[in-house]
Amino acid sequence: MDRWLITFFIGAILSLFMPIVPQFFCVILFTALGGVCLFSKRTRIVSGLFFGSAWILFNGVQYNEIWNNNHLDTTQLFNTPHTVIGKVKTIPTKTIISSKNKEGEAESRFNYKFNFEVLSLNQQVLEHPFILRLNWNKTKQNIQQGSKFNLTVKFKPPNGLANRGGFNYQVWLRQNQIVATGYVVKPRDSELIQNFSLKSSPSIRQHLYSQSLSLLPEHELASLLTALSFGERSAIEANIWDVLNKTNTQHLIAISGLHLGLIATSSFLLINMLIRILPLHSFIAKPSKLNFFILSINIKYLTIFLSCSLTFYYAYLAGFSLPTVRALIMLLLFWFFRMAGIKCSLVTWLFLTVFIVIMITPMSLISGSFWLSFYAVSLILLTVWRFKYTFTGKNKLTSWLKSLFWVQLSLSAFMLPISMLFNFQLSLVAIFANLFAVPLMSFTSIPLSLLAVLIMPFSHSISEALYQLSLLSIEILWIWLTYLAQQPWATINVSFVDIAAISLVLSVIGLISFLSLKRHYAYYFVLLVSALISYLTINNEKDSDWKVVVLDVGQGLSIFIEKNNKGILYDTGASYPSGFNMVEASVLPYLKFKGIESLDKVIISHSDNDHAGGLSVLQESIHIKELVANDAELKADSKCVQGDFFTWQGLTFNVLWPLDDPKYMGDENDDSCVIKISDGSSSVLLTGDISTRVEKLLLADTRTASLLKSNVIIAPHHGSKTSSSQPFIQAVSPQYVIYSAGFMNRWRMPSEVVQQRYKDEHIQAFNTAEAGMIEIKTFIDENTLDESIAKSIHSSKQLMKVTSYKQQMYPFWFAH
Repeated sequence: MDRWLITFFIGAILSLFMPIVPQFFCVILFTALGGVCLFSKRTRIVSGLFFGSAWILFNGVQYNEIWNNNHLDTTQLFNTPHTVIGKVKTIPTKTIISSKNKEGEAESRFNYKFNFEVLSLNQQVLEHPFILRLNWNKTKQNIQQGSKFNLTVKFKPPNGLANRGGFNYQVWLRQNQIVATGYVVKPRDSELIQNFSLKSSPSIRQHLYSQSLSLLPEHELASLLTALSFGERSAIEANIWDVLNKTNTQHLIAISGLHLGLIATSSFLLINMLIRILPLHSFIAKPSKLNFFILSINIKYLTIFLSCSLTFYYAYLAGFSLPTVRALIMLLLFWFFRMAGIKCSLVTWLFLTVFIVIMITPMSLISGSFWLSFYAVSLILLTVWRFKYTFTGKNKLTSWLKSLFWVQLSLSAFMLPISMLFNFQLSLVAIFANLFAVPLMSFTSIPLSLLAVLIMPFSHSISEALYQLSLLSIEILWIWLTYLAQQPWATINVSFVDIAAISLVLSVIGLISFLSLKRHYAYYFVLLVSALISYLTINNEKDSDWKVVVLDVGQGLSIFIEKNNKGILYDTGASYPSGFNMVEASVLPYLKFKGIESLDKVIISHSDNDHAGGLSVLQESIHIKELVANDAELKADSKCVQGDFFTWQGLTFNVLWPLDDPKYMGDENDDSCVIKISDGSSSVLLTGDISTRVEKLLLADTRTASLLKSNVIIAPHHGSKTSSSQPFIQAVSPQYVIYSAGFMNRWRMPSEVVQQRYKDEHIQAFNTAEAGMIEIKTFIDENTLDESIAKSIHSSKQLMKVTSYKQQMYPFWFAH
């Protein structure tokens, strides 16, 4: 059985590596092949591979075919208003917007973000309801989980920014079975449904959550209590997250197996003790069949039932998140085997849990929390198995402390690579933080928070007192965590290559520690891994190689020029009133991924929000040696003026526009800083948002016209029809054009007319909206490239490589 479960798991994983989801026929074929393999003992184990692949791909097909299954025409579906009836599926994230009405009186409106299950679309009841991720801005409505609404919405297919090092929003949407994202367009006309068949009442979870908000003490750390009670972390401030990340204790406020395990164990012991203490016979004095039945029940079964019920309730409060579902399944399986008298090994128990989780929530396989959960459990089981003799002794307290230390040491060490991938930081204080935080929160904050929610329906005053006690324990812990986080040596910034090297070292340590390899085998293995580490850590790029990376920042622009692990940034992308900005979403994650801690230059083409909106956030987050911009408000170190140039590591940056004239320098599109980057062979033209008017002026000037020819052009103004004239395209004569545009943006950029112009010139096009981040890498072989070839731009085609995130870097069907 274990081997079949393992092959099922492997088959499920292998199905994720396909570039596209195959047709439904392939699902039927894999299922049939799995069925055929079951008939023979020799091939029975192989059937798991087929069944695992078929199950994951079936769910992938169902997700992609949701519109066809509901007989909806996708050509008329997106970015047009629709009337929908449905139910709020999650506790909404709420932001308060303060404003004044026409009379000058202060009033509050709310911005909401929530998952919405659509039951009816344009008065058509859906055969297969689907989930939208909606924004509802500036409304007075009180939106709660479980409420049903009649809304007018616009939506479009799921999409997200696609950059190395960044959060993949599209994967998250698919994992949560969200098939489209959109917003409410007519909030004033939307009314709460009063129809009896669609009762509008908030869920129990929402009701308790709303009550808890009114009972929570006014304190900066109070948001951690809602995270511990309901798994809602949206209210946690950035400075609190910073301390949690630096001390690597963020896992403590994400309801997971640790929390459910504590609740299950403590409730079992407490209920068992209460049942033994209470004089049950005095309550059942009169002889009757019912009393006889009650007394005949095994008390242990009652204790197990009540403990599991309480744990299930806690998982419900947490919204049945993946880690809680996994832990709940493990608990129920454990008690099932115990009560049924079935002997089950830890390996079987673990893989049965994996199997059931995949069957219930197939797309959890693409979730980081899935791998994090099972990896952590495997580490704990492996540590307990390997060092079980260390944990035994006459003194139970000493044995317990030793087991706590070794388990925590194992988790802190071997979870490092995964924790580093979240923020590209190595926490040197993690072990000191967790050794104190885990037991303290396990015995105080977590159970007190749950107890406060349990007692809330009966007594608000007791519930409030319990919250106060829970907050007190967190405050005590926070003194220690803040002290550790403030140490200058608390964290070290690491790149992806550093993480890979650390992972290999830990793999060697793990194999030697857990598998007890013989010494000479261990030495050989260490040598092998050391060679691999050397290969990964040595920069195999030549000094002459350089990259231009067009980051996916939606409808905006941000370009990173990289050479020898140093960089120059051209534009920052946009920032929005909500606080969301492209620097934190795209730019900084990529810089952390590459291990770049400072920028030699930041060049701002012009001051439009989609080009310069994130500058202030960038300045606060990373050291900038020089800022180049023409807008006086930006307080730049230097200006971008036609005729200027500078060299950087052998690259020449020629400024082609704007003129040194006040009317050409400011914050308008035609004031954009146009720069040509060249190494003498390969070149890239950065154009900002210039229009055909500037293009004509550049062509009219013989000096700038002679410099226009480039291998790659970043399409002016995101491919707007007001730019990229045919003469300009012919003068540049690029091999590649790259559009930096937002997915299904309202301006419909790049324009079809502009795309056709580049197509007519046989220029290969890339669009960040479709392909994600675009990387242009140049190669110059000084040994074979003679001087005459170096002077010819077009003869160096083979020395330039253009790759995209979605096609080459992360080409998996579930991410696109």
